Amino acid sequence: MLRRLKSYLLLRPADLDNADPVHWRQSALRILVVSGLLLVLVIALHSSWTAVKLGAYQVIAILLAFYLGLFAVLYYSRRYVYRSAAGLLITVLAAGLSMLLFIDNFELGKLGIIFVYTLPTIAMMFFSFRFSLFCMLLNILPFLFLMRNVAPGDVFGINITLPAAHTYLHGLLFLFFNLCLPLATARILSTLNRHSNKLQQLNKSISQSHDFYQELFEHNGSATLLCSQNGRIIKANSCAKQLLSLPEEPYPNINQLLFCKTSQPQFWLQNDVSCQVRQQPGLKLLLKHMMLTRQRHHILQLQDISAIDQLQQQLSASQQQQNLWEHYDRLTCLPNLRHFEQLAASRFSEAETPLWSLLLIIRLCHIKTLNQQFGYAFGSQVLQQFANRAKAALPAEAIFARVRGVKFALLVPAGLNQNQPLKLAEMLHSQLPAELQVDSRTVVMQYQIGACAVSTAESTAEALLQKCEIALELADNNRPVVLFEPEQALSLQQDYVLAIALKEAIRHKELQVFLQPKVFSDGRICAFEALCRWQYQQQFVPPDQFIELAQRHGLIIDLSRLVLERTVEILAYWQQVGWYYPIAINLAGPELLDDHFFRQPAVPQCRLPLADRLFTAGNN
Repeated sequence: MLRRLKSYLLLRPADLDNADPVHWRQSALRILVVSGLLLVLVIALHSSWTAVKLGAYQVIAILLAFYLGLFAVLYYSRRYVYRSAAGLLITVLAAGLSMLLFIDNFELGKLGIIFVYTLPTIAMMFFSFRFSLFCMLLNILPFLFLMRNVAPGDVFGINITLPAAHTYLHGLLFLFFNLCLPLATARILSTLNRHSNKLQQLNKSISQSHDFYQELFEHNGSATLLCSQNGRIIKANSCAKQLLSLPEEPYPNINQLLFCKTSQPQFWLQNDVSCQVRQQPGLKLLLKHMMLTRQRHHILQLQDISAIDQLQQQLSASQQQQNLWEHYDRLTCLPNLRHFEQLAASRFSEAETPLWSLLLIIRLCHIKTLNQQFGYAFGSQVLQQFANRAKAALPAEAIFARVRGVKFALLVPAGLNQNQPLKLAEMLHSQLPAELQVDSRTVVMQYQIGACAVSTAESTAEALLQKCEIALELADNNRPVVLFEPEQALSLQQDYVLAIALKEAIRHKELQVFLQPKVFSDGRICAFEALCRWQYQQQFVPPDQFIELAQRHGLIIDLSRLVLERTVEILAYWQQVGWYYPIAINLAGPELLDDHFFRQPAVPQCRLPLADRLFTAGNN
């Protein structure tokens, strides 16, 4: 009985730790009403018996109305906490007015006004301070009435005065002020105190982390800067102060200290940028962008490369060779990404009139599988042979380069029909080598192409490659050649927005787990399967869509983790009520390779054999 009462009043440890205002207000409301009903029950029964003997049935009617009102407050507190609290305020106000207007003894009726004085306190528990202040101002009216000390008279012709009314009213006020209100207040203060302790512990943990990172920032052995988004130096360690001869705070903008030959004003956002100190031209630095913090600040490291720069100047011949390999890929001897962009920009600038061209990114499929099956040396030979055969088959004016990994860029200039770029891309796809002979093995090649038709005066090579990348994302084996269209960028943007929404839904645990029963042939349930469902913007997203989205954006481990937690919670509850059914969960695969998947604190003592434990519990 006591356990059920604690559960109804929300006094379990988990309830006390819940800092949700709706939760603890619901608990305080129930404590206030239940304690009032129970404690005043003796007074209500005794006064009702006296009223029956005296024939004062109006007393019983009023008592019954108040009890029904309080029971209604309890009933609706399950779903409508604030409406129920408003009902309690109305009940308290009605009780005070009934004492004042229906008791012919004015001295006893004044107790009703004192009862009304509790409205601001109750309002403060369940509503805002403004509403509580309104109740304070409202109580001025009964206070002024009390100061007049004039009885209201027989307004409604109803008299509820009983011989023991003095005892009833004082007992009611004593129980309400001395027990009901303190118990509800204690419930609120208990949650606030627990939450305050948690915040103190969290603040202590954050302080320790701050001290740790402060120590790491100061003594990492390199000159380190913390800059804002516009380049203002927020913090610098001792090495950076000594290297840059920084004055005391506030520090200047990094653009005022360093000079870089690049045309970009925010050069410090790039990685491995060579720059000079404005006040010390002989001091050359290598600037590295290390990371972006959660506060959108940038951590930069500086390295003095003055001696290296002098050495490079002395070794000019070696430097020329190095410059050569900076522009060409060492494996295929094709131009690399940077050199391809330079060649394309030069081709565009040389055109006297705008000419239509076709830019493609060619992706070689299944190279990763070849690497795993035959080794990386075999995969490198495949790339070399492809580059040689493709380059030999292309016209001399075409620019062919290896941009990264298994992706190659191709620019076919001039002579392109503006209305048929897709046909040209498909024709180029058909001319790519279908098979390659590597180490007496025949390798069947598959390609995916993202294409973009562009005028030589339209845009930069970097922007055009981005368009090709967008088109390439939509290519597959059924549709190997895709031409860029502006709607594709919008589609990817929508996909990105949906991925962000899915990440937030996982973080806030908004995804639902449904159980699908598995039955024997006779209809008896033998097990369940956990199925994850996501409702976004009042519509259910198909599981195959958001599962694929989670896999593409690296959210599948967190998603499976949430399903696992919900399943364990269900099994824990089932064991409490004596239900022993196993529940199967679906994993995508990467979870089993993640060392932290079964080590999170939400499921203590869970390791890889967790599924065996669940099914063992079900069999028992």
